[in-house]
Amino acid sequence: MDESTELEQLGQFFHDFRVGRGLTLKEAAGNWSAATLSRFEHGKVDISTEKAAGLIHRIGMEPMDFLLYPESAGAFPMRIQRLIETNDIDGLTKRKSAFFEVANSIINPNRN
Repeated sequence: MDESTELEQLGQFFHDFRVGRGLTLKEAAGNWSAATLSRFEHGKVDISTEKAAGLIHRIGMEPMDFLLYPESAGAFPMRIQRLIETNDIDGLTKRKSAFFEVANSIINPNRN
């Protein structure tokens, strides 16, 4: 699966979740533009980890919700399969740390 297909699937996943919660683009986008969120949902642009964390929080997504994400070699979190296939322990460790940092910021948003 190529990167643009992965991005389209991820964007569609977030779109379906947002719409399922009855949220508008503007409500879900928060302090960034609804147009940027729309482009992300259509697989046209990627968003930063910071924006993704905010979006996850605003649409009320929980870690278990990612179990609904389509299962494939390139599914969320993206590029993990490649790190596993190449036995990139350093890359996997960095992704793990980044994941838990974002997860903790979502679970405990007021914690410093």
